[in-house]
This record gives sequence, structure tokens and C-alpha cells, in this order.
Amino acid sequence: MSGYQQLIVEGFLGNDPERRVLADNSSSYANFSVCVNEKHGEKEKLLWVRVTAWGKLGEACMVNLQKGSHAMVIGKLQADEHGQPGVYKRQDGAAGSSFSMQADVVRFLDSKEKVTDEGSL
Repeated sequence: MSGYQQLIVEGFLGNDPERRVLADNSSSYANFSVCVNEKHGEKEKLLWVRVTAWGKLGEACMVNLQKGSHAMVIGKLQADEHGQPGVYKRQDGAAGSSFSMQADVVRFLDSKEKVTDEGSL
């Protein structure tokens, strides 16, 4: 049995991308969060998705994105070791959850650079 998943999110960055390097210096990646704002009538619902972009894609994100940038990210949902979203306790003591994805393609929607994937810049 096999399966397939693809996640597409479109929204605005809540922070500047942060560049990270693995301890052995073999690979680098960029982390950033995208806020998806869904409107249902007069109600708004905000969903934050943490994005990881590896290698050249991450480097392109570091150059082309900043807090407030409009982007579309296509990739795969990442779960914790139990196959669930990350669960944490908020500062006020309430339970919270976080959603993460690994980017395969990032479209910079308010930039001259329109599409970036692992194979081309």
C-alpha cells in the first residue's frame, strides 16, 4: 500500500526566515511561519503553519522573503513521532497545537522571483 499527500498554503509570513545549519555543516535550511487567514462570513480564523525549506530552496527563501511577504508554499505535512500535530502548553496554560510542513515549492507572490523549487531558482 502506498499513499500520497500534498499541502498547499497561501498567506503572509509572520517572521523573517531563519537560516539553520545542521551540526555537521552538511545541509542548511530556512524556517518561517505562514499565516493563513480564512474568512467565513464575518468570522476570521487564523491558522499558522511552520515551514521548513531545505538547501537551495531555503537559500532562495532567505533572499526573497521577509516578515509580511506574501507566499504560496507547496509541500508535505510534517507530523510528530506519533503522527500528530505538535502539542504544547501556551503561556496562559491553555493547550495549543502547531502545524508544520516541508516545502517542495515556494512561490514568492509579491516578488520578481515567482517560482522556486529544489531544481531551479
